[in-house]
Amino acid sequence: MNTKIEKILGSEASFYLDHVCRKIDKSLIHAPSSDTVDRLWVGTDRNVRTLCSLQTLLGHGRLAGTGYLSILPVDQGIEHTAGASFAPNPLYFDPENIVRLAIEGGCNAVASTFGVLGAVARRYAHRIPFIVKLNHNELVSYPNTYNQVMFGTVEEAWNMGAVAVGATVYFGSPESRAQLVEVAGAFERAHELGMATILWCYLRNGAFKKDGTDYHAAADLTGQADHLGVTIQADIVKQKLPSGNGGFRAVGFGKTSDAMYDLTTDHPIDLCRYQVANGYMGRVGLINSGGESHGADDLHDAVVTAVVNKRAGGMGLISGRKAFQRPMSEGVELLHAIQDVYLDRDITGAGGDRRGTRIKRRSCFSSPVTETACGAFRGGFRSPRNVTGVRLPRPGGGRLRHGTSGRPSVEPPAPDAERPTVRLAGRRARGGQKNNSA
Repeated sequence: MNTKIEKILGSEASFYLDHVCRKIDKSLIHAPSSDTVDRLWVGTDRNVRTLCSLQTLLGHGRLAGTGYLSILPVDQGIEHTAGASFAPNPLYFDPENIVRLAIEGGCNAVASTFGVLGAVARRYAHRIPFIVKLNHNELVSYPNTYNQVMFGTVEEAWNMGAVAVGATVYFGSPESRAQLVEVAGAFERAHELGMATILWCYLRNGAFKKDGTDYHAAADLTGQADHLGVTIQADIVKQKLPSGNGGFRAVGFGKTSDAMYDLTTDHPIDLCRYQVANGYMGRVGLINSGGESHGADDLHDAVVTAVVNKRAGGMGLISGRKAFQRPMSEGVELLHAIQDVYLDRDITGAGGDRRGTRIKRRSCFSSPVTETACGAFRGGFRSPRNVTGVRLPRPGGGRLRHGTSGRPSVEPPAPDAERPTVRLAGRRARGGQKNNSA
């Protein structure tokens, strides 16, 4: 056990590290591991390029090859106003410093806006995986609503080299059904282009505050939001760590049963496991958000969230404000502390001795799929190559073009019905024999 983690947890160490989940057994959970893509995704309808993108996310940073994710998200400039978000450290008004923090912090990826990532794409898209957030709820309109608006297209994200796209649906809001349709269409297109998809499954409705209690993070409501998210084929879902339960019954809507509430207890790990269960028992990974910054308690709170997520069967943490609303060196330290939880083999899924089965470490090049289709590797990020070392074609046969700036960019491929079939002549096959079949 990492003694630093126990020291950060302090008197709460046993509460979080020794808890045994006796409701949903850990044997039912598809926990993250080094072969997550091969074990959980190869048999799905995701195309090879999407599998490669998922492996790329899992093959970068300090957590490479573990099956876990540490992501730096910085979209708060739109979601919470730039002034309020970056005033604690104005350094991060500059997009380059956001990406630098993700790289120096050992993150698997950086998630941000079209503007932030587009401003530095040519310099950094090959150095760390990009996740482009497609939609936002800007706070200048008054009165503000819970409407998420698309700020760009999936093709734009693909063209700047993004490995994945993200989007938010405000479940429970009047606008949520339109958002579901819009985001489902965007995710379908992203998968066609070979990008992974991440859904911010958040709740927004004034009625979810009842008799002085806020149920926006209740396990039953957030769990159902997660279940709707995986239904529109999100590859990963982002959710707040649950606090409490019984939102459906307190507000007085939806369908519930006593058995449903018997699947968990009031322990944070059990509540979080209920969220994991709603993501097809962990087949679709759950990453919990780090939440807002509270100053001196941020390191403790971040480590607690990571321990809860990991022991519940989650896939990782996506922490932004706690990391960037402080000096960069302290932000790097906080991100590393989060990652240390997932690197500690003695912190295992709740349901048995915390010093039980350890994670077997393997290179992400551990199967024919990842060897031939994936360019990710431990501690770095490169363009896809096959086993012979030959660079693979661009996804779907995209071609170079020159934009108005005079710099080359890449056109997304046409739909299959419009894509011409081209047969290559004169290429040498792997065995060295010339292929004259054309």
